[in-house]
Amino acid sequence: MKIFNINIIKNDKRCNESIIIFIIIAIFYAIGNFIWWKLNTPIIPYNVDSLHFLDVFRSNLLYYNAPLIPYITKILFFLYSKEYFDLIIIFINYIFFLIGLYCIYKISFEISSKKTGNIAMILFALVPAVYGLTRFYGRQDYHVMIIMIINIYCLIKTDYFNDKKWSILYAISIGIGLMTKDVFIAYFFIPYIYIFRNSLKESINSKKILNIFLIVIIACLISCWHYFRYLILLKIFFEPITEVSAGSLFYNIREITFGLSEELLSFPFFILFLVGLIWYIIKYKNKYKFLLLVWLFVPWFIIFLMKHYKDSIFCIGLIPPMILISSIYLSNIKIIFLRRTLIVLFIIIGLFQYIEYSYSIDFGLSKIKLNYKNFHFMYFNKYANISNINKKYVKKIQDLLIIIKKYYPSTIFINYNNNEIPIKFTDFLSYMYLNDIFFSFDTVISWTDLSTVDMIIYIGENLPPTKQLDFYVKDIKEHPMASFDNIDINHFSNEFIEMSNIRENIINEQFYIVDEFFLGNDQDDKYKIKILKKKRIL
Repeated sequence: MKIFNINIIKNDKRCNESIIIFIIIAIFYAIGNFIWWKLNTPIIPYNVDSLHFLDVFRSNLLYYNAPLIPYITKILFFLYSKEYFDLIIIFINYIFFLIGLYCIYKISFEISSKKTGNIAMILFALVPAVYGLTRFYGRQDYHVMIIMIINIYCLIKTDYFNDKKWSILYAISIGIGLMTKDVFIAYFFIPYIYIFRNSLKESINSKKILNIFLIVIIACLISCWHYFRYLILLKIFFEPITEVSAGSLFYNIREITFGLSEELLSFPFFILFLVGLIWYIIKYKNKYKFLLLVWLFVPWFIIFLMKHYKDSIFCIGLIPPMILISSIYLSNIKIIFLRRTLIVLFIIIGLFQYIEYSYSIDFGLSKIKLNYKNFHFMYFNKYANISNINKKYVKKIQDLLIIIKKYYPSTIFINYNNNEIPIKFTDFLSYMYLNDIFFSFDTVISWTDLSTVDMIIYIGENLPPTKQLDFYVKDIKEHPMASFDNIDINHFSNEFIEMSNIRENIINEQFYIVDEFFLGNDQDDKYKIKILKKKRIL
């Protein structure tokens, strides 16, 4: 009885430790991100992020991208306005983080111990890519990572599909994941098949069969609205071969291996993972051992094999299994002094990294590099757009918007004349939407309809139609799905030039120049901004 009471006390103590660790991390993230927001606001989505962010402002219910995060953002914008749009985005990501933090603890508890769960929470919170991506709208890879943690936890709790309640929750997590981003398919499917196979291998009964059917039906009901469309099916099959990488095989492998260290984890956390992985494969025994390996290696191989260009951000979903493996390894070190020393060491390293990568306080970590002939390896690349914001770039967008507001009447037409301009089209449009400035932008064939346009903005050098055509034809020819549209390049070219000439004539007749200036300090014509307003009809 005495031993039993001691075990209860120990378990209660560990449970209290877990709650305290969770609360400390939650407060640390809330304060840290608020300080970061105050130092960097406004945090305007740019590059690919801005393309996804535009979905928030679309009036239709279904988009080319999975709609869950735009729906959530749209609702909160409606409730709290867009004045603090970037703080709302950080808040959404913060809630996702807390859910992921809780579930990574629960997974650790299910497959190892509470001690492992405590370590996993700490390591997960200190990963640069995790706290970096809580601050941006992003491409939803961050949200896929969080929902995948929930998904694996629910999958484990189904007890090989014997538990009906958890099977339903697992199905819901699949549906939510699919409605977050299409890439979720690559993460959840093989772990599901692995547990499905083991479940049937263990035994077959009516309860399991019913639960498996429920999973399929519920997941389909949640996600079919987005996926049962011809365009989306084409996207899933052909996007992996779109935007084919121009890099060598070595470059592609490097991007999704060393890139895990340089742009996601940082060197110390990556080394810990590698050591832990070797120990995990050789020594660790658990019925869910191979589930983590499947979760880790299958998506990695899918990313590696696809022809699409490689980017370390595609591997963000691999962070949870890497952290879990590292945590299991640390918690199983028998020498208590060594285990505690390593944990404290990684907490100190993680905090120094957090300060440097969040607040630009230079401890010299990012300057640590290895150069050997053509091989370069960095401790961590803090300029990889994961934890940093380009303030000069944002300032250019703000400055341009201030000038536009000076002349803004009602509807704007934006014309980008080349692809070498200092501000990306989608980045600028995001900020215009946030400031309730309406614009008109359509395909090049519709450019002759300027009847509803009051103001035109030329961004970039005013190239002749034949030069502008080169950019569009190049994009069409390089797109693998272009053949499905039966595009006649010659016909398109002739029509483009004809419509462009008509459009220029209309602009010359109906509009006049009110301002010309260069964005920033560069006086090159390709950085020139020209604003035209419609002439008054007497």
